[in-house]
Amino acid sequence: SSSDGGGHGGNGGDYESGSTGDTYGDVEQPTTIGASGAHQDGYTGCRGGSGGGAVKLSALSGTITVAGTISADGNNSDSWGGGGAGGSVWIEAGTVDVTETGTVTSSGGNGNSTGGGGGGGRIAIHYTDTGTNAVSSWDLQAYGGPGSGSSTEGRDGGAGTIFLDDGTGQGDLVVGNGSNDNSNRTTQVTTASQTFDNITVKDGADYYVGSGYTLVVASGGSLTGSGTYQPTLTIDAGTLDTGVTSFSFSGVDIDYDSDSTLATVQDLTIGSDAAFRSYDTGTLSLSGTVTVQSGGTLTHADNSTAQTNVLTVSADAIDIQ
Repeated sequence: SSSDGGGHGGNGGDYESGSTGDTYGDVEQPTTIGASGAHQDGYTGCRGGSGGGAVKLSALSGTITVAGTISADGNNSDSWGGGGAGGSVWIEAGTVDVTETGTVTSSGGNGNSTGGGGGGGRIAIHYTDTGTNAVSSWDLQAYGGPGSGSSTEGRDGGAGTIFLDDGTGQGDLVVGNGSNDNSNRTTQVTTASQTFDNITVKDGADYYVGSGYTLVVASGGSLTGSGTYQPTLTIDAGTLDTGVTSFSFSGVDIDYDSDSTLATVQDLTIGSDAAFRSYDTGTLSLSGTVTVQSGGTLTHADNSTAQTNVLTVSADAIDIQ
């Protein structure tokens, strides 16, 4: 078999555009272990990395303090193998108190000799009080493992998922892939419709919403991104529900095909550090205003020998700044 990375929260890095490690498991209550990586046939003694395990820490009426490291990382592969996927870390507490050195990781292992990196795992933290430190000060990592090849073989594993819930709303989703610049996707699975207060896709990650799945930004929430490598939210025959009629996004590109649905939104603003890319030949139709801020981009995907992607926008008003 090919030396693909194992999947879990993020897809495993693929070898020569072959099959890839699939995503599975629960974003909010993760209990599944990471899948192991594959290895190339015909190479004696080679093996893919094993997947990360599953950790649950529960102190519902007490405090969980982390000054060290909690890890459910996947293992690196041997030669000609894919990395193992990160596992699961589920923390629930009345109070969580983490010093600045506290670290929680569920990252994929490295691929080797053109092997793909393992997909990131899943981290979920439920709490009602942050004690002396905010959760945002923690070092949380659910990165895909680095692949050992190029853009077409031995890709980096897809980013895993980090879910933060303070008990006051729908919780926040963070999908980021560290310093990886050739990442596979993070495919939404398990629950058809998933709602979050705030969604952050960063550091080259690509969160993928396919047919039959819906990603919902709760009313008053946000969709943002950041990082050296531009992240992407791909809506491929799925649905993005913006939660409000006037919606803006920044720091992340949205790839959108003609079979997809933009729900609720009437006025769409593309931020100065963001792009909206149309795939296929359909029409983006909105009843309000489409605004492209200075530095933002409204475009279509690249074409090759045939014209398969065009940009057609129908709105009450279009404002190119």
